[in-house]
Amino acid sequence: GGGALAWWGGGRRAVNEHAAGHGQASVQDATPGPRCVVAGLSFFLVAQFVGWLSLTHLQSRFLLPVVLPLAGLGALGAGALLQRGRRAAQLARVGAVGVAGVLAVHSFATVWNQTPQIPHAVEGRPPVALAPGWLVDALTEPGTEGYTGIGGVGPLNQLPAGSRVMVVGNNASLMYVRTPMIYASAFDRSPLSPLMADAPGPATLAARLRDAGVTHLWVGYSELDRLHATYGFDSAVTRAAVRRATAGWPVLGDAQSATVLYAVPPSPMPDGF
Repeated sequence: GGGALAWWGGGRRAVNEHAAGHGQASVQDATPGPRCVVAGLSFFLVAQFVGWLSLTHLQSRFLLPVVLPLAGLGALGAGALLQRGRRAAQLARVGAVGVAGVLAVHSFATVWNQTPQIPHAVEGRPPVALAPGWLVDALTEPGTEGYTGIGGVGPLNQLPAGSRVMVVGNNASLMYVRTPMIYASAFDRSPLSPLMADAPGPATLAARLRDAGVTHLWVGYSELDRLHATYGFDSAVTRAAVRRATAGWPVLGDAQSATVLYAVPPSPMPDGF
């Protein structure tokens, strides 16, 4: 929209200058300026979308660079409105304040949600979140089929005190998890890799995790498959290998879901594991 306003405004300005007696030279000087910038930014924007569609796996974060041409087009549009009379100028100012307000509120909410919790005044009660749970846990904390915790909140923030989670594969939204955890990005070695190098059985893996202070294992099987098929991942940590090494472990939720939360059994494991 901003680009269209700037394009149209450039043409109108050229005509107005010509009508005012500035001559053909003024028309030629005024016309290509904003229109060339709009064309260049629009081409840049289209190229970014084409690259995103054809060269990436369509993650929204890869679209962040489009902010650059969009900001330029928006500024050109606002500038065109400012030159079209009082009402148009007021509209431009209100729009600019509105966009800045939305961005400011969003940024504040993000910082607010990431700040530490404050202790509850009553001893023994859970900490008080600095933002409503439906803004933080329910929308950003990963869940698992068959287990939604308390009030629709995912399981990781509902684990008992003293829990420690090892995350494998699925690292989505971990910023909002308050339970201590061990994890690695898709480009780093998985923390489970050294424990799986010799294809351990369920009892051996449980003992190793307990020795490392881990009480729960959070495995994103669908993400694990995707990483193996795209970026690459440790050959010792596959869906089949992890399923085999966790056979018989207690599961919080559905053991066949895309993401599974295992409770690491006690070591030594009781009969039946």
